[in-house]
Amino acid sequence: MKIARLCVIGGLLIAVMCLGINLVYADQKTEELISKVEAQAKTIDSYRADLTMNMDVMGQKIVYTGKLSFKKPHKSKMEMSGKIGTMDIKQIIISDGK
Repeated sequence: MKIARLCVIGGLLIAVMCLGINLVYADQKTEELISKVEAQAKTIDSYRADLTMNMDVMGQKIVYTGKLSFKKPHKSKMEMSGKIGTMDIKQIIISDGK
């Protein structure tokens, strides 16, 4: 997954939290919800978030933790660290949208 897409998804999740929308309500149409989230996401210029990713790779559990930051129009940075067996993994991904 490209980092830009990850940032958009993160932005949309933050927008949902800012709107206070409860995703459990079945009577609200999906299209209306998407429109509200997109409208709110357009008002966000930057954000920072802590992240945790849990993965299962070839039967081995991997947990990455780190930080994600985004600044309009297309700048993003994700710093993650994790462990596979006894091997420590550290990763920094920086994008200017190009």
